[in-house]
Amino acid sequence: MANLQHRLAALWFADIVGFSQLSHEDESSALEVVQLFQGIARDTVDRYGGHVVKFVGDGALAEFHSTEAAIRAACRLRSSFSEQSKANDLGERDLRVGVHVGEIATTPDGDVYGDGVNATARIMNQAEPGQVLATEDVWHQLRQRKEFQFEALGEHDLRGAGQLVLHSVHVEDETSTEWPEVRQEAPASRLGTLYDELKRRRVFRVAAAYAIVAWLVTQIATTVVPELFLPAWITRAVIVFAILGFPIAMVLAWAYDITREGLKRTLPAGADSDLRAHGLPLVQKVAAGLVIAAVVVGGWAGWNRWSLGPPSISASTVAILPFNVRGGEALDYLSDGMVSLIATKMGGVEQYNSVDPRVVINFVERRGLRNIDRQSGQTVAERYGAGLYVMGDVVELGDQLHLNVSIYELGKEEPTAQISVQGDADNLTGLVDQIVGLMLAAQFGKTEARLRSLAAMTTDSLEALKAYLEGEQELNSGRFLGAVDAFQRAVEIDNHFALAYYKLAMSAAWIPDFDLQKQAVENAVTHSSRLSPQHLVLVQAFHAHQTSNPTKVDSLLRRYLAIHPDDVEALYIYGDARFHFNQLFGRPIGQSREPFERALELAPNNDYLTIHLMEAAASEGGFDTVDSLLQRVDPGSDIELEWQTLLAFAIGTESDQNEVIEALKSSSDDQLRSAMVYLSLYSPLGRGTELVADLFFEPGRPPLLNRSGHLWLIQLYLRDGRWDTFEKGIDALRPFDADRALKFHALYATLPFLAVPDAELTALRTAVAQWDPAGGATDTNPDTLPAGFNPIYREYLIGLLSVSLGEERTVREQIQRLSGWQGQTAQANVGRFLARHLEAHLARRSGRTAEALELLSATAVDLPGLPPSERAFSPFIWHSYERYIRAELLFEQGRLEEALEWYGVLTEGANWLNVIYAPMSHYRLGQIYEQLGEPDEAIEHYSTFIHFWQQCDPALRPMVDDAESRLQQLAPQIFD
Repeated sequence: MANLQHRLAALWFADIVGFSQLSHEDESSALEVVQLFQGIARDTVDRYGGHVVKFVGDGALAEFHSTEAAIRAACRLRSSFSEQSKANDLGERDLRVGVHVGEIATTPDGDVYGDGVNATARIMNQAEPGQVLATEDVWHQLRQRKEFQFEALGEHDLRGAGQLVLHSVHVEDETSTEWPEVRQEAPASRLGTLYDELKRRRVFRVAAAYAIVAWLVTQIATTVVPELFLPAWITRAVIVFAILGFPIAMVLAWAYDITREGLKRTLPAGADSDLRAHGLPLVQKVAAGLVIAAVVVGGWAGWNRWSLGPPSISASTVAILPFNVRGGEALDYLSDGMVSLIATKMGGVEQYNSVDPRVVINFVERRGLRNIDRQSGQTVAERYGAGLYVMGDVVELGDQLHLNVSIYELGKEEPTAQISVQGDADNLTGLVDQIVGLMLAAQFGKTEARLRSLAAMTTDSLEALKAYLEGEQELNSGRFLGAVDAFQRAVEIDNHFALAYYKLAMSAAWIPDFDLQKQAVENAVTHSSRLSPQHLVLVQAFHAHQTSNPTKVDSLLRRYLAIHPDDVEALYIYGDARFHFNQLFGRPIGQSREPFERALELAPNNDYLTIHLMEAAASEGGFDTVDSLLQRVDPGSDIELEWQTLLAFAIGTESDQNEVIEALKSSSDDQLRSAMVYLSLYSPLGRGTELVADLFFEPGRPPLLNRSGHLWLIQLYLRDGRWDTFEKGIDALRPFDADRALKFHALYATLPFLAVPDAELTALRTAVAQWDPAGGATDTNPDTLPAGFNPIYREYLIGLLSVSLGEERTVREQIQRLSGWQGQTAQANVGRFLARHLEAHLARRSGRTAEALELLSATAVDLPGLPPSERAFSPFIWHSYERYIRAELLFEQGRLEEALEWYGVLTEGANWLNVIYAPMSHYRLGQIYEQLGEPDEAIEHYSTFIHFWQQCDPALRPMVDDAESRLQQLAPQIFD
């Protein structure tokens, strides 16, 4: 958890093609090849101003301050290594190199980590022998340079790094990979090299940096000077000096370099460090002066244009600023509350958009603006492209409230409209309705019919409004229990308050309380006629999310975000749907990161957005990112201890681990459950899972938590390939939950990699057939399944066990029963859903691979409209089993790239039901990467599989032996 220094850098990874095979065949030659490679790499990197971060076996990681230098060094390294390998009788040797520009984190010892490093390694793995691959960012920077030739290779899905467009890089003339030599040129050619000389001397970089710094200084001046009531000429003077200093900075950039040894005179191109700099011929001096003058004139013209105002201002966008409140402390909540309330009501005016209230509030807080005045309004409006801004005051006189509102057009000193209303303090919503109506009448000319519809959009109760605003604050701070309590009070006061129902459902999802979540989202839809079109889309999308319809979520929000790209709620729902449903499409949950990051940028104090970003980072092993994000979470958040537990076992010390275990012993039952979830999903190699599971049986813990502990342990036993221990865990679970013990026992006995004896399968089928599902558990504990679906699961399990026993006739009978299931719509949908899965299992068992794959492809994202409780906790509905079988079918057909995606998502987090399939998925991924010629990836996955199954049952040991044999061939040094 040490602090790291972050920066942007140009990187490349290079390794020797075929080195593993050479090491196996001729260890002495392999050593000579590595020594040659390392020597050439050091010389080449030094020559181009970079430094080798580290050598990793037959590979090297290097960092450069210039993209051009990185590419030139990569090309020179490739050709030099190939030439010198032949010259030294070491055979024809090639490198593969990946070049990337990305963010890195530097440790005190000089090592680097981060997404940029990981992405660079993934890019290198895509390269062919003798090929240099670069990303789109590199191409953008160098595409205009004739000496560099790029060949677009299309978009590649780099696991852990997302979708990236890659280019193969060539240099027109290999000699051009050297820095230019010092030589005398004719005057005509000197002008042609001026551009390169300006670039080499970093004049363009200094110009850009100077422009940015000058802009920041002028921004600070225009903000601070009015706040301190200083003379306006100070601001003008700052701007004038910034412009006059520009040519001076350019001359200094031309003549001098800032080095580690201090300020030094810039040497001519190609000159050695011991040569004195020579003056440039007159023609170059004159040309350089003309270029600098042109830049100055262009900068002056650009500044004049900028001073007239941003061109992106929209006359139809309105910014509502926090109100100034004069009265008792009990009214302080109205400062921000009026922003949300007026913006919500304004949302019903189709021709006008209001800036997201939270974005405005966060901006005002960051700028430290206290008493809002016209200058504050101008600043906010310019920042968010609003052509109009609204300011106001709330004044309390006795039991009366006076609301005063002024509407300004950007750039005008006098308001275009001023409105005042007054009335009883307990009728705030009515007063706001009047304000909005008068605003529309004065500024926007809307009809009375539209005003009446706006007045009914939220609530008629001041107390309900206050509870709603309190709930918003609790939700944004990650205090979900407090948010649920506040929103429940709001809807108890006003049972038609649609927005409060919507936020209540969102808060309940985090606890989780699925019954409350389901009822709240249905109430939000029922009363949605009172919402603006903007909020109606959000409620519809959230309802689709909660009823397991990711396709509808995508359809609604993709169009909506194209119009409202800065809507925080829409970005959250869109990202949340990707996070929870991407696995059903065979896509990594890391794709949820982009909408979450955008939303958090707009609302940086929102803890539930931060939590989801932490989950996305944890799924990709980015625990340093998780640690950094956790620092932003409110210290009173409900989830702080759970994430500290994960970090302790992921990157912490033994002392950290002991500390969190002691804290968990006195934690709430919900916190202990959550800690177990995060560990099982994201902890590297499952570290800490069994240790925390044991805490479920601490003295004083209730029987329901003991049951949860047994449920977790049987998952962990099966994850580790210990079927015999799993069955003992089933026996321990049976007194707490006999129904689930039977369902899990029967389901997992059919897993294809276990090979359970037929006699045991027959006994289980008999037990399932005799099971009375009407006696199932009906409590609302989070890990309890609704008993109403048990009769359907019974028929499915009989069919699935019959598939394993090879009794096709019985399977056909069960398919027919499930397909024609009578009852509620959800139950009938589940019956048809599971019938298709039985058909797929039977087709695979009968050798009809293509048919089985077609059936599973058709149901991959076909969740039958179930509530989140069933989706989250039912292995039958989440169908990790069938997705594993789909990956197996693709693997058997040799469709390795597709199989890789489906196995890959089973090794990620996001759902605890994937846990038992992760080790076997790692085993298959090792086989796939080995076949694809990517030994490093294969080694990683084989090693992970072996770690999990190191204590597996003897019957499963042959797979571990095979993995160890493959690993020994790929990485013999591990066994030395």
